[in-house]
Amino acid sequence: MARNFKLLSREKWMEDTVEHTTQAFLGTTVACARCHDHMFDPILQKEYYQMRAVFEPHQVRIDRVPGQPDVAKNGLPRVYDASPTPADVPVRSRR
Repeated sequence: MARNFKLLSREKWMEDTVEHTTQAFLGTTVACARCHDHMFDPILQKEYYQMRAVFEPHQVRIDRVPGQPDVAKNGLPRVYDASPTPADVPVRSRR
């Protein structure tokens, strides 16, 4: 159940994605900024939701693990872009 929890709660997936991204690239936590501003925190609530907006078009699906018939028990969560734009699709050069 732990693996598939993110599929059941998109909100939790979004919170974790923003939290992990800021910890990795900014070296700070932003959990408080989700709800309110602090006088001394480097990230404001507005900035938290601006960062979260980057991840909004993404969806989560559960793929089947080879040899496991039930994705509800042993599925592998994957993130994908729900509506790719033409700029997101790679173009091969013709020779």
